[in-house]
Amino acid sequence: MDPKERTKRAQLFSKAAQTYDQYAKPQRCFAKILAGVLKGHLEGKRVLEVGCGTGYFSELLLKEHPAELVLCDISDGMLEVCRKRFKNHPEVKFIKADAECDYLGERYDFIVSNLAFQWFSSMEDGLINMRRHLKLSGDLCFSTFLKGNLREISEFAGIGISYPSYLEMIDIVEKVFFSVHLDPGRCVCHYPNVQAMLRALKATGVTAVSNSTLHWTKDRLNIFKEEYAKQYTDEQGVYLTWKGVFVYLHD
Repeated sequence: MDPKERTKRAQLFSKAAQTYDQYAKPQRCFAKILAGVLKGHLEGKRVLEVGCGTGYFSELLLKEHPAELVLCDISDGMLEVCRKRFKNHPEVKFIKADAECDYLGERYDFIVSNLAFQWFSSMEDGLINMRRHLKLSGDLCFSTFLKGNLREISEFAGIGISYPSYLEMIDIVEKVFFSVHLDPGRCVCHYPNVQAMLRALKATGVTAVSNSTLHWTKDRLNIFKEEYAKQYTDEQGVYLTWKGVFVYLHD
C-alpha cells in the first residue's frame, strides 16, 4: 500500500474509534457468522486477528479459549480501544501493522479477519503475507465484501464501490492456497432513516458513498433521502444489503 494511503487510512479509523461500535451493524452481523464458522477450532491455539478494530469480533474469539490472541490493526486509535477493552486478558497481545505487507510476528495456528481484507490494495499480496505467518498446516479464515454489496444504493443512485465477484474471489485465493472453501453470505441492516444510514456509512469508513453525497446540492440530497425511503423501507425501517463471503483456507 502507498505510504500516504496507509497513513490516511490509519488516521480515518483512529478518528472513528470511539464511535465505531455504535454504527458497525454489518461488522457485528458478519462477526457472529464468522465466529460460528470458527467454533470449536481455536481452543489452545495461537491466533492472529487482522484488522481487529474496536474488538467486537475479538470478544467472540476469546470465548473459544485460544492460548494466545494477537490483535493487529493499522490504527493506533483502534488498538487503544482494544487495550482498554482487554486489559484483564493477559492472553491478548497487540501489533500495530499493515497486514498486507508488514511483519506480523511469529507463526500462527490460525489467522482470522472480519471485514478487513477489502481495504487491501492487493488482496493477493495480503494473502501471500498471511501465508508467510502461518504454521505448517495452519488455517486462514476471513470475511470480506463481494460485488453487489450496498445493492440498493448502487441501483438507486449509481454510487458503487468495486468489489470482486464470487468467481473472482475464488481465482484470487486459489493463486495462494491449495485448499479453499468459500460460502457467500449477506446481512440486511436496518436504520431509523436515510440520514442515519449515511452517517453509519461514513462512521465505518465507507467514504466512497458518504463523500459522493457531500457534493450533492441540498435539494438533490433531500430527493435522494425521500425517494430511497419510499423504495427501501419495511416494518423495521430503512434497509441496506451487505453482501459478502466467508473464506476458509488451509495451508
